[in-house]
Amino acid sequence: MKKFIIGLALTFLCAGVLADHITPEEVVRETTDAVLSRLDNDRAELKVHPDRLQQLVRELIIPHFDFDTMSRLALGRYWKYLDDSQKTCFTATFHNILVKRYAYILLSYDQQKITYQPPRNLSRQGYLTVTQNITLKNGNVIPVEYPMRPLEDGWKVIDLVIDNISLVRSHRAAFQEEIRNKGLAIFLEENLDCDY
Repeated sequence: MKKFIIGLALTFLCAGVLADHITPEEVVRETTDAVLSRLDNDRAELKVHPDRLQQLVRELIIPHFDFDTMSRLALGRYWKYLDDSQKTCFTATFHNILVKRYAYILLSYDQQKITYQPPRNLSRQGYLTVTQNITLKNGNVIPVEYPMRPLEDGWKVIDLVIDNISLVRSHRAAFQEEIRNKGLAIFLEENLDCDY
């Protein structure tokens, strides 16, 4: 069920509702509604052609996530050791990890109840967190938090926190353990698909 929640958390990314006047809560709410409606309408086709869902997510996630910030946070202290081309490659690789991991999970949505809490401040830089509460059929409530930052083209997500588990921190822990065990050069060689 947590895979579904992660997938649902990503659904709000897949509609073009961002605008300068839209609040972070409206971004999450309106996009979630639009995407769930689209998934319900196209569910049969997407089950037959699941690659289309991955392509759809790949095309529409980018405008709503700040992958540069997410990648920097996910790599943690090792980020400063990458040159510009390695940073670009790592960001593309991290984007692909998220898309591949969660694209097909979106199809598991089954009319769960979703409510929202008002945004709360995260930092002096104006970052906010929007929280969705997803009520499962058994009555359990899973909170999904969207830490967001304001940029010139609207609010961007910089992490997903699902039932108090941060997507960025989880990846950072895994990446840093691998780097400690193998070294940064081997980590990059084994995990990046770019020519740099």
